[in-house]
Amino acid sequence: MSTYAQIPDLMTYISSGLMTQDDHVQDLLNAAEQDVDLMFNPSDLTDSLQGFSITGNPTGGSWTASINWQGDTWESTDIPWNADGVTLLAALNASVNSLDQPYSGTSWEQAITPAYMPDWAYGPLPSVPVVVEATAYMGNQVLPPFTITNNLTGDDTAQVLVTQFRGGGTRLDVWMLQPSQRYQLTRATCAQAEYRDRMGEDFFIKAQYQQVTGPEFTTQGKLPIIGPKVRRELNGSGLIQYGARGVVGTRGSSAYAYQRFGGTPIPDDWRAV
Repeated sequence: MSTYAQIPDLMTYISSGLMTQDDHVQDLLNAAEQDVDLMFNPSDLTDSLQGFSITGNPTGGSWTASINWQGDTWESTDIPWNADGVTLLAALNASVNSLDQPYSGTSWEQAITPAYMPDWAYGPLPSVPVVVEATAYMGNQVLPPFTITNNLTGDDTAQVLVTQFRGGGTRLDVWMLQPSQRYQLTRATCAQAEYRDRMGEDFFIKAQYQQVTGPEFTTQGKLPIIGPKVRRELNGSGLIQYGARGVVGTRGSSAYAYQRFGGTPIPDDWRAV
């Protein structure tokens, strides 16, 4: 699941159908998000942020959460139906893989409330959700949402839901952006997904040029990896930093130096949540 844009956003954005097969559209969006991330500074990546909530009317039982990471499936210990944040985190951090090995050098922790946002929920379930954040080695990775094994008792509607607020591995924290910036970021990601769909995955694997001539096989004009519509969608958003090298020239007998500056500085601390 991508953070900047979702499949309905892409379907609304494009003017014609996609060439990408339906079961690979999410992969297309994920790749587009990573492309767009290349345009932003600083280089620090944000952590995965996921929430757990319970619907229906549970009366007891427990559930487990599992996640695919580094080629393994890591499954938590049992989580009670009325667990608070501390209990839930303890179960997640006690997760093991199929070889009964625990996480190495990583953990899940309580998410910190970002500026201008309400406090993140910390239980207890089932009335209050719990939001958790990946940290340490697992942090800064692109993580899929948890999947749930439901062993709750109660009526048939009792189930655990997972909400992924941020998939991890992104450079921009959408919770810290203005609504107009989030809108432009979504459209830019959709524009890059459209570009990837039209160009084909082979284009992003091998070098591409606008013109190739023989018999010496000279090339002219390298085609961009970022689609031309992407920058237009981000124009005026303040999300991209612009700059250029200082150039020294002469005018008459005088020497002068100039440098272009533009864009909006991006705060150093992007680990706001």
